[in-house]
Amino acid sequence: MRHLPADRSYRVIFMRRHTDEILRSQKKMLEHKGITTDIPDDVMKAMFERELRNFYGWLPSQSHLQLMNVSYNDLLSTPAAVVNRISEFLGGDLNVQSMTAIINPELYRQRAA
Repeated sequence: MRHLPADRSYRVIFMRRHTDEILRSQKKMLEHKGITTDIPDDVMKAMFERELRNFYGWLPSQSHLQLMNVSYNDLLSTPAAVVNRISEFLGGDLNVQSMTAIINPELYRQRAA
């Protein structure tokens, strides 16, 4: 997002998920592709969390960006409510029924302990 032209307005939907779940999911995906890394999990977690802190520190100075945080868990547990909020954020002219129907909680495989 840092490279988006500032002379335009953007609405950004940022999916928030537990860091450990993200990292496990990414690791599994890389393993599936035959890609390995020698970066320890705790180092990767620290790097990821530092990037998030930097992003949220940078964001307030970006008047051309409107951000909506969406909890991954909330989306899975109350999809209709979250999808309605997303639709409102994006102008309210979305097919929320189709959006809600596509959410598949069975794909939630990498859960936090």
